[in-house]
Order: sequence, then structure tokens, then C-alpha cells
Amino acid sequence: MEAPKRRFDSKITNLNNQYIQEQQEQEALAKHQRFVRRVHRRRLLFLGVLVLIFAALLGNQWLRSQRTQRTLQANIAVQQQKLKKAQQQQEDLQIQVDQLHDADYLDKLIRYKYDYSKKGEVIFTLPDNEGQTTSSNPKN
Repeated sequence: MEAPKRRFDSKITNLNNQYIQEQQEQEALAKHQRFVRRVHRRRLLFLGVLVLIFAALLGNQWLRSQRTQRTLQANIAVQQQKLKKAQQQQEDLQIQVDQLHDADYLDKLIRYKYDYSKKGEVIFTLPDNEGQTTSSNPKN
């Protein structure tokens, strides 16, 4: 390293002895080490930022997948309940179909629902709740 130039450079000379050379080498080495540390800090900061971004993206994806899984589990539970209701309704309808194939049951159903009667049979309608009569075929 050169000393700063002054107005009276002709009167000032640099000593080029071993001590000055060692000092210049130490200064150059210290300057290089500062440069290397600065470069390493920048690289480490850059890698840290990359790791944080990567972790944030993975965390976000994981949270989305957890939310989707909970939604799907809730939908599955609702659909299973609907399926059970539909299966129960199908069983009830199958029982009704089987009963409709029975002539005695069909005869009773028609007589009750449509107030059908056999020849010579009289149907009496009795009042139910609080003296009101109920009819299976209400007239509007």
C-alpha cells in the first residue's frame, strides 16, 4: 500500500524495511479476511432466506392438505349418514313391496285407506282426538 500523496512528496520517502512489509501484509490479510467474512455472511443470509421460503411453502402446503383432509372427512361422514338413511328407506320400501304381494294385507290396506267395504258390510267412523272425526280422504 502506498502512503497518501502529499504536497511535499519529494521530501518524504517510504521505508521499505521488513517491519513495513509485514504491516502491509497483515493489513492485506486482514482486508482479505474481512472480504471473505462479508462474502460468507451474504451467502449464509441468502441460504437462510431460501430455507425460510422453502419452509414457509412447505408449511403452507401442509396446512392446506390438513384443511382439505378435514373437509373430506366431514363430507364422508355426512355421505355415510345419508347412505344409512337411504338404506333404511330401501329396507322399509322392500318390506312394503313384500307386503303388497300378500293378498290379505292388500285387502286390509285398501279397506282402511279408501274406506272400501265388502258387500253387506257397514263402516262406522268413530271420533278420534277431542271429538273430531278423521277421514282418510279429506275434501277441500
